[in-house]
Amino acid sequence: MTNDAQPEPPPFQPLSARLAGRPVDQVLHEGVPPHMDAAVRDWLRRALQRPGLARRVALRLRIAVRTGPPAREAHWLISDLTSRTKSQLLEVVDAALYFHPAWDGDPTDGWSPGVYDVLVAEVLDLVDILEDGGSAYRIDTEERRLVRRVPEAVQAAVDQVLGAAAAPAVDNLRTAWVEAYGLHPDPDDAYDHAIKAVEAAACPLVLPTDPGPTLGKVIACLDQGKAKWRLVLVDQADQGHIEPLVVLMRRLWQGHRSRHGAGPTARPQTQLEAEAAVHLAVLLVQWLTAGVLTRITA
Repeated sequence: MTNDAQPEPPPFQPLSARLAGRPVDQVLHEGVPPHMDAAVRDWLRRALQRPGLARRVALRLRIAVRTGPPAREAHWLISDLTSRTKSQLLEVVDAALYFHPAWDGDPTDGWSPGVYDVLVAEVLDLVDILEDGGSAYRIDTEERRLVRRVPEAVQAAVDQVLGAAAAPAVDNLRTAWVEAYGLHPDPDDAYDHAIKAVEAAACPLVLPTDPGPTLGKVIACLDQGKAKWRLVLVDQADQGHIEPLVVLMRRLWQGHRSRHGAGPTARPQTQLEAEAAVHLAVLLVQWLTAGVLTRITA
């Protein structure tokens, strides 16, 4: 059972479902469904016993809690936070996760490895609860918070880009992802950071000396100097024209309706627009980082 060469087992499926020939249940559950309620509240109760964590969560979420004898206040504080309604519970979990001491521990910097391991195991326990319960949310370990789950293949592709791109593009992509898929999405901010991520990848390549580069300027430069650039993907005539890249950049740029202030076409971005913009930004950053676009030298 511990042989590393063993193949991955198929996804778990209840015996009754297997016998009936039903497909694997891939339904993701919003909020805290009944089958996850006890496990999530139990995790939260254990986590909030970490020194100072419950008080910090209550203050950050502006939650008024009971006051009284000091010997009882700590108990009441944890009780008040763990007994929140189902609609509020994930928000408390998200805050407790963000401020959890496991993120700040370092076994090489004065921490007892045993204590550190316990803290990390506590966070990993929440990972398992969300995964096993089919939650629509997972933990983003870089941002220390809950984000909406996407298909594994999509997540793997995003993680690969985040591991290869330069810091400015990565930072903006991470922010865009959380604003699009976090517990409280902000489509305008997600779209804005998607644009900034592409600018961070494209401007040093296309406009290295421009003191105020933007994606709009990048598009104009590429559009006017098509003969100076080549795309690794070729067309039917074996030509690496850059129009496909420019078209994608232009659509991302022009679709940014929330940047137009009080203009006639200004409006908030929709959630679907934000998600599409973030995924397009991931693709563009990957292309630009991997060298899909190259300058033709004489």
